[in-house]
Amino acid sequence: MSKSTKVLFAVLTCILCVSVGAAIYFGHRYVSQLSGQLDEMQTGLSKNLSALQSRVDALAANAGEGPSGPTQENDVTIAGDYVVRDTAAIAEAYRTGKTDGLSDKDKETLDMASAVLKEIIKDGMSDYDKELAVYEWMTSSLQSDSGLLPLVPTTQADADNPYGVLKHHNAVCVGYATTFRLFMQMMDIPCMVVHNTEAYHTWDLVQIGGHWYHTDIYSDAGATNYSHFNRVDQMQQMDQTWDTAFFPATDSEEYCYAVMNAVTESDVSKISAGVRKLLDEGGDYLAYRIPGDAGDHTAVMTENLLNRIQSVLGMAPSYGGTEFAWQWLPVGKDYVVSVAVRRFNAPDPADSGLTEKDLAALDDMMQNDYGDIETDESYEGTYNNWNDCDGGCTGGPVG
Repeated sequence: MSKSTKVLFAVLTCILCVSVGAAIYFGHRYVSQLSGQLDEMQTGLSKNLSALQSRVDALAANAGEGPSGPTQENDVTIAGDYVVRDTAAIAEAYRTGKTDGLSDKDKETLDMASAVLKEIIKDGMSDYDKELAVYEWMTSSLQSDSGLLPLVPTTQADADNPYGVLKHHNAVCVGYATTFRLFMQMMDIPCMVVHNTEAYHTWDLVQIGGHWYHTDIYSDAGATNYSHFNRVDQMQQMDQTWDTAFFPATDSEEYCYAVMNAVTESDVSKISAGVRKLLDEGGDYLAYRIPGDAGDHTAVMTENLLNRIQSVLGMAPSYGGTEFAWQWLPVGKDYVVSVAVRRFNAPDPADSGLTEKDLAALDDMMQNDYGDIETDESYEGTYNNWNDCDGGCTGGPVG
């Protein structure tokens, strides 16, 4: 090997050693960094898992708690102002005839409630019949008093308890719920006042035939269309959420109003004709049970039909102020659809106490200030005419 070759070999050897050394150094450094990153990731993951487990543990420990602590039926503040108060003492006084422990206000409440039951409850009624009678009386009778202005409760307390409901005939949801519960308690029918998760609404759970059902008097007040009468959980959950760990679950459809009154039908054209008859005759409720063997197609057709009917009503001036709604409930392999109609009648100006001069002045204001606003009444066609012009007709549907 020549001298120059030896020198070249030595130089290459040095370069190789340096390269290997550098690779080992930087490789070790990278591995250390990667190891540190993995350690950080593992630590972060452990913290997240720990936080998640703590949350799960907290949820398990707090099952049955409401927005302000453990869930309870009474002494709950709703919408920041109204309180659910116990009515058991008044009901007990009714059953025993002993009123010594009642305040004068509670005694007056008892007298009013007793008079209602005497009027609407008949011998031989079942618990369901009694509940239905109370529902129909409350939703049809408890409206604003007549006069220039509705009679307003003198205190917030009057609005959220049976005294205010029975005395003044108008109240917030808490008043309706506690009044319904009072009637049930007086007749030995188990009943609870439920509040939703956000604590802004209340309704009742009532036990009929050993099974619980949701009834919301406030939502049906003035309509009596049974849309919120004896619902099961699946129906109520379409509108509200509540503490299901505290309040009992519904486990039967035996006394569910929609199921009890549903007419079995698989022909969509007959369903359409039935809804039209309901509207023409001023009815407020009907229900159909679509058999499972009719398939999902019939249910989808019915849903589409109901949507179209709602659109028609929205564009028809003659149905102004009409609320048209429906709900679905799977029952075994069948489908039950309940249809509810609610009509909001405009007050008759003749009953307002205003003179002809007053009414003429209001007409002038409307013409001067709002006369340029187009309304649906400018469209005088039919549903078919509206479809023909592809939504371009003047004054189209507003529903």
